[in-house]
Amino acid sequence: MPTVPDTPTPEAEPSLMPLERQYELATYAELLDRPSSPEAIALCDELLTDLLRDRQPRPPRNKQREAFGGLIADLLHRDPMPDGGWVYRAVRPNGFTGEAVGYDVFRFIAEAMVDGSLVWFHRGSQRVTKSEFTGGTWQVTGQRASRFRASDSLRLRFAERGISHTNWADHFSRDAEAAELVERKRKVHLILRGPKPPKRARAERRSSLPVDLKDPEVEKLNNRLVRLNDYLRGQTIEPFGPRVQLQRIFANDELRDDHGWKQGGRFYATGSPNYQTENKGVRKTITINGLPSVELDI
Repeated sequence: MPTVPDTPTPEAEPSLMPLERQYELATYAELLDRPSSPEAIALCDELLTDLLRDRQPRPPRNKQREAFGGLIADLLHRDPMPDGGWVYRAVRPNGFTGEAVGYDVFRFIAEAMVDGSLVWFHRGSQRVTKSEFTGGTWQVTGQRASRFRASDSLRLRFAERGISHTNWADHFSRDAEAAELVERKRKVHLILRGPKPPKRARAERRSSLPVDLKDPEVEKLNNRLVRLNDYLRGQTIEPFGPRVQLQRIFANDELRDDHGWKQGGRFYATGSPNYQTENKGVRKTITINGLPSVELDI
């Protein structure tokens, strides 16, 4: 969010914890909850209308209401004590693909909230390194998503209506459709490749074959991947994260019905760029939950 300057942090911090440590303890802003009580809905509408009055001639659109309500819900869910109450979200287009709240509308709303002093903002950062490990070239060796935190004035506005993190569940609830979109996005796919195309064919890669998710073997393999990816979602892996997800690609070169899922089966990271597409020098910089990692070939 380059157009938004860092918001000066007030002298009186709700948390005595050092800011850098507060940033590390930030939780992910899912943007999946919405105001649901009459009090929360009314106040969110009131705040958003005031916020956008000088930014656009028309009333707030539904997508803007979803983005605003989603971020408000995530911010108020966090207790400012004892770790500051920050949430994080990488503000880049591919971080919003396939979700209910899109990149453009989130950025627009987040910038308005920062300018309107509803949110304290700490810009995300990217570290580049040039060394023998990067082949003598400048390469990205670390990233941190932007941090957001409800300002004291925002918490006070909601507290005046009887809304705080202590009774959050009485005023906000999960948007089932938005959650389904994210779940569909996270859904693990077993990919089955067919034979290599003939040399005379224009196609350069094998086509994907249909996969029967009701097949017992497919279900077993898929459930293993679900458990693995559920575990990985709980880890912060940088600079290719904060979340890394995997898929498995098998081969059925002879198009046999009894291929048995025995050929291939390698794990591949989803999305691009990812750790598998980078050179060895960059992979040496990977950290898991802030700790250095070691690459092993098994």
